[in-house]
Amino acid sequence: GGVKLNLTDKAEIEAAFKAIKKSAGAKHFQGVTVQPMLKMKGYEVILGSTDDVQFGPILLFGAGGQLVEVFKDRSLGLPPLNTTLARRMMEQTKIFEAFKGV
Repeated sequence: GGVKLNLTDKAEIEAAFKAIKKSAGAKHFQGVTVQPMLKMKGYEVILGSTDDVQFGPILLFGAGGQLVEVFKDRSLGLPPLNTTLARRMMEQTKIFEAFKGV
């Protein structure tokens, strides 16, 4: 875990720093970025990309947040994507319904 959320005081921040540093290992640790936790109403999404040996570039879209691995609401696409293909990729997820105001 390289991301720690909802830290409320200095002790929690220091503990998170130590945990991230230990998890990364001395060889790979390059530091951390600390940002304020925003409390906003809305939906969290996950966007990602990777370069697969067999398929080439792959894009990821789906419901994000702390429960991303629980819900597994995601869609994969192969670029290049035009507007229509990108929308179809998003329509394959449950979170897309929420974007429409449901």
